[in-house]
Amino acid sequence: SDLLQQANQELERFAYSVSHDLRAPLRTMQGFAHALIQNFADRLPAEARDYAQRIIASGQQAEILIRDLLAYSRLSFEGLELQPILLDRVVAAAREQLDGDLREAQADFEVEGPLPQVMGQATTLVQVIANLVANAIKFTPVGATPRIRIHAEERNGWVRLWVVDNGVGIPKGQEERIFRVFERLAEVGARPGTGIGLAIVRRGMERLGGSAGVDR
Repeated sequence: SDLLQQANQELERFAYSVSHDLRAPLRTMQGFAHALIQNFADRLPAEARDYAQRIIASGQQAEILIRDLLAYSRLSFEGLELQPILLDRVVAAAREQLDGDLREAQADFEVEGPLPQVMGQATTLVQVIANLVANAIKFTPVGATPRIRIHAEERNGWVRLWVVDNGVGIPKGQEERIFRVFERLAEVGARPGTGIGLAIVRRGMERLGGSAGVDR
């Protein structure tokens, strides 16, 4: 309807405004903090340099948060045209996107193919799988090598794609909570993240007519 289209356009303008108007002052803040360190390092005490580094790190984290919020909001208003998609290609694209992280973690990444074809939208599916794999890397127990295995099964005309890992696990009863925006379990400690990655997974799958969940 015209009203829905108008609402979507307003949301898109809002997302652009958030992206541009919030990122600009963040980058200015980080730029001045960098300048302090580079131009006045010999006159700044160690404590002052530490404060400047903390400003830079906080600005970077805020930019990541804005990026994830925009990704989540776009899944709500962007039109998705479903078409036949080869999951092998989607998984390969997600793997390439995370190649640096996988190498750094020396992850054991295995795909049991060939994977089936599905009706979907490539960009959204790559985003969903990349977020699941990134989580698998991020939440591996300390000292362990990430092990990630992807396989699929077809059931009654539906495809279930599994992303299996050796992560720290989800406490019983918290399986739905982790898919909410900004939800971070106390068990994750100081691990990086904005608490939006799995919310993007859930929203993306819902927009594609599917679902996402946790199994053990």
